[in-house]
Amino acid sequence: MDSRTEKFFFNLHNFDAGSVSLEAQEPEPPPPVYDENELSEAKKIAYKDGYTQGLNEASASQTRSIQGAIEKLAVDFRSIIHAEIEREKRFEGEVLVLMEAVFKKILPVYIETYGFSDLAACVSSVLGVQNATQHSIEILAHKVDLDALQDYFKTYAGDLTIQISPKDSLNSGQCEIRWQGGGALYDIGRVSDAISSHLLGLIE
Repeated sequence: MDSRTEKFFFNLHNFDAGSVSLEAQEPEPPPPVYDENELSEAKKIAYKDGYTQGLNEASASQTRSIQGAIEKLAVDFRSIIHAEIEREKRFEGEVLVLMEAVFKKILPVYIETYGFSDLAACVSSVLGVQNATQHSIEILAHKVDLDALQDYFKTYAGDLTIQISPKDSLNSGQCEIRWQGGGALYDIGRVSDAISSHLLGLIE
């Protein structure tokens, strides 16, 4: 036995962190070795997979793009249709207002030219209806229209007895017809107002 005393055994122990005894270390496996055929086949598979993935991504992107374009077109079409409906309504309203204004303008001329003819035609129509059931009829009108009415009905050939009388509350062009159990009022002004109200009422 060696008579020299060793206080420290550095030569027997390795204090490096994570160190392993040389005897305990396993040899590393050799790196894989591929031949040309295997590399070529792997390259083909990788290319095919990448190509397929690229097509799928392009198709998905195109689908999203088309869908976005369709949605935008739908919004645009709705806007166009709404604008066209509003334009049509506005145009129709303008036409109706114009018609009502023209009607108001030409009505006085019409009354002046054809007013009495219309009044006489209305009275004649009533006489024709009541002739079979009545014996007499009274016609009331403004005094300025009396002479014209009397002259018009001089040639009346029906069986009715016609009495024409003035009524100050009526305007020229108005005529009230009375018979037993009924009567009628001819008022071109009231007809005109009804037509104007109807035209304006069509405007939404």
